[in-house]
Parts: sequence; C-alpha cells; structure tokens
Amino acid sequence: MFVGLHGGYTDTSKYRVAHTDDKAGAQVVDSPCLFLITLQLLYSHCPDHEIFVKSLIPAANRAFQWILRHTASNGLLVEEYFGCWHDSLALTGHVLYRNCLWYQAIRSYAALTEAFQSVDAVCVRSFAAVDLWSLAQSVRIRINEEFWRGNYFGVQPGSDIFVTEGNCFAILFGIATPMQTKQITDFMIQSLVGNGFAIGTRFPRFSTFQVYFPFYLLGVHEYQNGFVWSWVSYLYIIAMVAAGVPEEAHREMRVWLSMLRQQGRMCEVYQSSGDPVRTTFYASERDFSWASGFFLLAQRSLSEGKVPLKFA
Repeated sequence: MFVGLHGGYTDTSKYRVAHTDDKAGAQVVDSPCLFLITLQLLYSHCPDHEIFVKSLIPAANRAFQWILRHTASNGLLVEEYFGCWHDSLALTGHVLYRNCLWYQAIRSYAALTEAFQSVDAVCVRSFAAVDLWSLAQSVRIRINEEFWRGNYFGVQPGSDIFVTEGNCFAILFGIATPMQTKQITDFMIQSLVGNGFAIGTRFPRFSTFQVYFPFYLLGVHEYQNGFVWSWVSYLYIIAMVAAGVPEEAHREMRVWLSMLRQQGRMCEVYQSSGDPVRTTFYASERDFSWASGFFLLAQRSLSEGKVPLKFA
C-alpha cells in the first residue's frame, strides 16, 4: 500500500512502477534520492519501525548503487532531458535540485549503513572518498563551487536563473552557509514575493526553447515556468522557518490558508491569480498528496518554530 498522488484511487493493481520519463525516456534519479532520505527519516522518527526499515536496506543499497551510475567524475549527478520533477524543462547536465537531493541522500544512506552495519566500500572508492560522509562533504563543496552565483544558487553551473525549490533545499539540508542562507532569503523576498498570489518558482523564466514544445500546443507552457506550485510554496515556508525568518513564513501561509478555505481543496498548480490551472486540455491535479504532505510539515514547522525533521 502507498499514499497516492491524489485522492480517489483505491485499486493498486492499476499502478505500475515507472523508471523513465514519459517524454524523452530519461532515467529519473530524484526518486531514489527521495527514497533514501525518507527511509532515514522514518528510522529516526519511528524507532518501532526498525524491523521494517531494516528489511528495506537491501533496496537502499541497490538504490544508492544505481544513483552512482548517474554521477560524473566530480561526484555530481548528471541529468538527462526531462529527467526530473521539472520534466517540462529541457535541462541536462548538473542541475541544482537533483544535486541537493543527492547530497542529502548520501548523508541519509551513510546514517542507515552505520545503523545497520551494511556499508559497502565500493560505494565511495571511485571518488577517492574515505567514507560516505566524506563523499557528501565533497559534493557539498562542489555544489558551492559550481552553482553559487553571488547571492543565490543558479539552476545550473554558469546560469543566473533562480529556482526556488533548489535553493530552499540548499537551506534545509545545510548546503548553504548561514551567510548564503541570508542572501538567498533576501533575494527570494525581494524578487519573488508580490509577483503572484504566492511565491514564484523561477526568476527569470526559462527561455521559450527550453520548454517542452507540445506544452505550448496544450496551453500549459508555464507549467514549471510560471505557474505557482503548491508544494514549492510550502517548501519555501519550511525553508524560511529553518532560516530564521518566521514572519515571512507566516505571511506566505496566511495567503494559502485563505485560498484553501475559499476553494476547499489542495491542487497541484495555480495561476498567479490563485485559481487552479485549467485549460482545454489540462486541469490541475486535485487533492495533491505531495503538496498536502508539505503543507502539514509547514504547519507543524510554524507551530513549533523549527523544522521537526531529524536529517542525517
């Protein structure tokens, strides 16, 4: 059993595992990173699930080895076209979002292997790292060297395009230093607040040629290049709490609570006006579980005044 993408589906026999993107057949690597991070959090927060987590360690080992096959010699992950959550944007090579997840996935896997004594030296040998923790630190250093643009992390090395989700994860996972965190939060407040009903996801937007062309025909070319994503907004709130800017986190949450009370449901993507996206050929997913989970975490972070997650 599992939590579905959105409500209303109960027949699990209709689901199948997808390992590639549906546009270019790219290998999708953010999913196994998220699996390792989630498994470590489950072990840290739910001690009574130890036997269940231990049963998944062989799968964690295979996931980590599989991810390693998608890294470059510098330790960073390499992305294929449309091979990540932002699968309407033609990005290839090193991309911020995926490599932030990769950094935390290494740390999560290191904690799990220490807890269950299942580390395999071959995992780090090719990067000349002493252990997994050293590998994670080298990836953190490389992210800072390759992506930092002076006051935020760019979407790719050499790119000045700001992406909210990547920078928020950099704050949440400790990739950004305290000084960098202050610069990032200042930039987001100055550049992304006030351009729509909620926080934006891109600044500036990607060029026309970087957007999956059929989306123009469907009228959803702003899907990940202009529309407001609910889960990214809640990640922004969580990152602001982690960064020590609770007043901005509360401001953003008030906007969402007002809209949710009015509309009565959580959707996937929204117009800048606050209306769920709806075109002739596409309608925003309703009861979106990814956003709902982040919403609950954002609410708890605000109520406790800190992010209640024990990241490795």
